[in-house]
Parts: sequence; C-alpha cells; structure tokens
Amino acid sequence: MKLNLFATGFLILGILFFYSCTNVKDYWLESDNAPQFKFTPSLTDTVTDSIKVNTTCVFSYKIIDEEHNLVPTIQKNIAYQYTIDSINQTISIKGLSATNAMIPIKVKDAFGKTSTAIIKAIIFTNLSPVAVLSYNLTKDGDGNNFVNFIASDSYDRDKRFGGTVVAYEYSLDGYLISTNSLSTLTKDISSGNHIISLRVQDNDGAWSTSTYLNIVVN
Repeated sequence: MKLNLFATGFLILGILFFYSCTNVKDYWLESDNAPQFKFTPSLTDTVTDSIKVNTTCVFSYKIIDEEHNLVPTIQKNIAYQYTIDSINQTISIKGLSATNAMIPIKVKDAFGKTSTAIIKAIIFTNLSPVAVLSYNLTKDGDGNNFVNFIASDSYDRDKRFGGTVVAYEYSLDGYLISTNSLSTLTKDISSGNHIISLRVQDNDGAWSTSTYLNIVVN
C-alpha cells in the first residue's frame, strides 16, 4: 500500500514537472521578440545601391536580439554572388549580370521567429561617361586667335567602380581632333562664328554623347 502511494506520488510529481517545463517553454516562446536586422549606419531594413557587373559592394549590418550569435541567410540568385562575414557583420554582393535585383536577407532565432531585410540592387554592366566642355580665347603677339578646349571636368559615371575617361574627341566646325592623353587642347582659329564639340570615351570602351558650344571670335 505504501509502495503504491509512493509510486502514485512520484507519478504526480513527474507530471507536474513535465507540465511546468512545457509552461516555461511556452512562456519564453510567447515573450520572445523576432530578431531585427538593420543596415548600418542608417538603421533601416531596406537599402538601395548600384553594383557594377564583376565588382563588389559591401553592406554593414547589426542584428538586435537576445541571442548574440545569429547569422543572416540570403537567397541564391544567378545575378549575384554573396559573402556573409558574421564576425565583422558585413555582407558583400558581387554583381554577375545586369538586372534589378531584390535581395532578401532573413534572420531566424531559436524559437523560429524571423525578420526580413531587403537590398534593392541595380546591377549594371557600364555607365557611359559624361563630356563637359568649356573654352577660353587667347591671342598671340602677332594677333592670331587661339581657342583652348577644356575637358578636364569630364567624368565617368561609374568612377566609384573604377571607371575613368581615357580618350577625348574634339571637333572644331566638324574637323575632328582625337587624343588619348590631353584633357586641354589649343587650336588656332579664325575670326567669326564657330561650333566646337567634345565627346569622351571610358575605359570600358563606351562613348559619351557629344556636347556643343557656339563661340564668337572677334
């Protein structure tokens, strides 16, 4: 009889312990907040950036959660490659093909709660350069007129990714003058009305549109 009472009591204690553990788990599950993924320094969950094909863009982040070892995951895509550095909390995205990509980043905690952040990536092959032309007029000691073409303010729109201007093509009344090294050129010019123009080429072989100026030489 005493043995049966002891067994029954032990069984009741076991059941109470089991349910108490379940209740503790349910309590923590109910009180747990989903982790928050934030890009830094903006502390937003969405960023937009341009990435040139075959170059890499690095994004910094932080995860706000009671757990300190959470690692984000990223959906694979043929348009980009990615690397996650959870120690330095950075994500590197390398563009592989031109597209507008929505790159989802997910974080999941031990209770299965998740949050999602987005990188809106404009992946492009090349941006054409921009020609910027100015000039000044001079005379020599014999009264001859000269026009100085100034193209030093021309630039490549993807300079951030290594783009640079490598060639200049000037025009004076339709006569073309090409050079690969000078961004300033001096040319003798007659009196009257003239049209000068400039276009530039970048290191990917793309030409800018031409820019034109009307000048009057007295």
